[in-house]
Amino acid sequence: MRVRATIDPMPGEARKTNLVDEVYHHIRSDLLAARFAPGQWLRLPVFTKQYGVSLSVAREALTRLSSEGVVEAIPKRGFRVIELSLAELKDLTEARVSLEVLALEASLRSGDQQWEKSLVSSHQLLERTPMRDSETNLFNREFVPVHANFHHALLSGGRNKTILRVTHELRERSELYRMWTPLSARSVRDIVEEHKQLTEFALARDLESAAKLLAFHIDHTQEALVSAPELTPGTSAKSSG
Repeated sequence: MRVRATIDPMPGEARKTNLVDEVYHHIRSDLLAARFAPGQWLRLPVFTKQYGVSLSVAREALTRLSSEGVVEAIPKRGFRVIELSLAELKDLTEARVSLEVLALEASLRSGDQQWEKSLVSSHQLLERTPMRDSETNLFNREFVPVHANFHHALLSGGRNKTILRVTHELRERSELYRMWTPLSARSVRDIVEEHKQLTEFALARDLESAAKLLAFHIDHTQEALVSAPELTPGTSAKSSG
């Protein structure tokens, strides 16, 4: 009787998957660091040359980003960064305030000692991570995941995984808007003091103060964009309402 051998994935297929992952993370990092303008076309040949990959690899990476809503796939034309929609930002802000405040209250009620340690360490790292790259004067790529990790730690004391997943998805979607907010519209208090106070209120289990500050903190991006719709050079605000 002939025994059928188990065949591992072809090395070429595995390599392509790894390349797609690498290109995806590079482009996504640049998107969240505001390296591309809203509505900017993302040309495949540029990425094939920049990363030394095939057109199919670059296309798969952009397709993956389009499924997350940060890149738009235009039939027969290609890919472009999503354009700003103040109507969408308003919807995102309202949804985030409602759900994140709910998640925060659950986190403060259920968070244990390990949650407290995680929150403190994530806040310490956030304080040590500058938002601006000192060499390029652009947004610091390292700030984005560190900031996201802080907000995840803040809410992670809760037990409802569905709420945590949805709040994460909404925060990811709104991250582009936050990073496109002009640096001139951001106060030092927003970056430093609000995170510090959120941490202190959370550790003190002060539900009312923490919830009020988090709602204000989330709403800051919307206010900054509405008051400074020009954003950065070459970008534009597009209202769908």
